[in-house]
Amino acid sequence: MENTQTPQVNPLVQKYAAARSNLITMLVLTVLNIVLLVADANYMLLFSATVPYAATVMAMEFGLFPGLEGYMYTAIAVAVVCLALYLVCWLLSKKNVIWMIVAFALFILDTAYMAYIYISAGEASGFLDILIHALILYYLFVGVISGIKLKKQLEEDVSAEATVTETDSADTDTVDTEQ
Repeated sequence: MENTQTPQVNPLVQKYAAARSNLITMLVLTVLNIVLLVADANYMLLFSATVPYAATVMAMEFGLFPGLEGYMYTAIAVAVVCLALYLVCWLLSKKNVIWMIVAFALFILDTAYMAYIYISAGEASGFLDILIHALILYYLFVGVISGIKLKKQLEEDVSAEATVTETDSADTDTVDTEQ
């Protein structure tokens, strides 16, 4: 009879993978928002970063006025750097939790900037955006905690394995000397 049970996946691994999935989803939707903005589609997707989008808006505004090209290029650079940082965080977070921490910190700054925009404009319409940002922050936070716990588990497992190997080696030495 075949064993039809699927192996259990560590819940920490699942949570970390969910955080990484949310990070790349946010990045893709942010890029789509920028494409929609440049295409003048008058449509914006939720679940995306604010700073790269706002920088693109500023770049488009600066581009309308002669003499402000330097500001336009700076705004474009800010958008590209932000997107690149999120991509690097997603790519490197697969192997090292520090990059999930960096992504979390970046998104905290992004959320603070977004909240500042809505508060300074006196708009209550951004409430859903703030909730979505809070959801992304939650997933990234859970990813950070899970990644740290996974790293600690791995270190403990390696330490325990090394202890077992040393014990086995000592037992082998004892057996050899007794013969």
